[in-house]
Order: sequence, then C-alpha cells, then structure tokens
Amino acid sequence: LVPAVQRGLLERETRRQFNLAQISLQRSEERFRAIASNLPGLVYQLMREKDGSILFPYVSEGSLALLDLDPKTLQDNPRLFPDLILPEDRASNDQSLAASAGNLATWNWEGRIRNGSDGKFKWINLRASPRQTSHGAVLWDGIMADITQNKLAEIEVKRSHEQLAELSSYLQNVKEQERARIAREIHDDLGGTLTAIKIDLMW
Repeated sequence: LVPAVQRGLLERETRRQFNLAQISLQRSEERFRAIASNLPGLVYQLMREKDGSILFPYVSEGSLALLDLDPKTLQDNPRLFPDLILPEDRASNDQSLAASAGNLATWNWEGRIRNGSDGKFKWINLRASPRQTSHGAVLWDGIMADITQNKLAEIEVKRSHEQLAELSSYLQNVKEQERARIAREIHDDLGGTLTAIKIDLMW
C-alpha cells in the first residue's frame, strides 16, 4: 500500500508540475505575441533547408502591414516573399543570405520590395541571427522593418550634396573666368594706356 500511495503522490506532483509548466509556457507565448504585434515591423523565423528551399516557421501579424500578406498566406507560400523583391535587388539578397548561412553570421540586408496594394515599392531592412538546426538546416530569428522614409531622406541628402558640389564647382569656374576677364582688360586697357603715356613722355 505504501509504494502505491507514494507512486500516486509522485504522479500527482508530476501532473502539477506539468500543468504549471504549461501555464508558464502559455503566458510566455502570450507575452511574446503581444510584444511582436506591437513592434513597428515584422518578427519572423526563416528556415533554409539543405536543398536551398525556404520556409517561414513563424511570421507575426506585422506582415499584413509591411508585406500586404497575411501571416498564414506567407507561411503556406514562402516563395511569395522573394517574388516581392525588385529584380535588381534579388541578387544582393541571395548573396547576403548565402554569406550569412555559410558563416552563421548576422544577416543584414536592405532592399526594395513591391507593395501589392498600390504597385509602389518600399525599402525594407532585414536583420536576423542564424543558427544551425539538428537536421542541417539554417534557422534565422529576425526583424523586418520599413525604412522607406529614412532611405528616401538619405537619397535626398545625397542628391543635395551632389547639387551643392556641382554649384560649388560652377561658382569656382565663374570666378576663374571673371579673374581671367579682368586680367585681360587690365592688360589690354591699362597696358595700352601706359604705352601711350610712355610715348608721350618720350616726346
């Protein structure tokens, strides 16, 4: 009887510990989802298999605002994301992803994606930390953010600097031309006058 009672108490304690762990896990997941849904961007997990295929084990609700794609749609069709990237930016994305997978280094990429709702493009930044899984795939945990406003401002600042450099060069050329013109006038007018005065003095 004593072993049976002890076994029953042990099973009861085990069930209690399991229930507490389940409650703790559920609370942690709720906190994580609350944080992820309030971040200004998209929280995701990206997995690259040995054969090069990709999938999204987790995608936050931010994908709807950033990519115009429902999280489940992106998880069911992971190739939708590479198709959003503008053709001229796909090579740099593929290279940075391959380099990150090869070295298990932080993946940091900036590029343009096509916005499905209005056909315009937006700049995004991907930042993720990779790790190798037990079956040889690479799994990234990361954040994707819309940096369109910052990028457009950066482009505008660069364009302004180029315009200022052009204007400065133009002003320098104008100064040089004006100096040359004044030098010619002084040489021609003053030189002729001095020559005439010299002749008069000689007479």
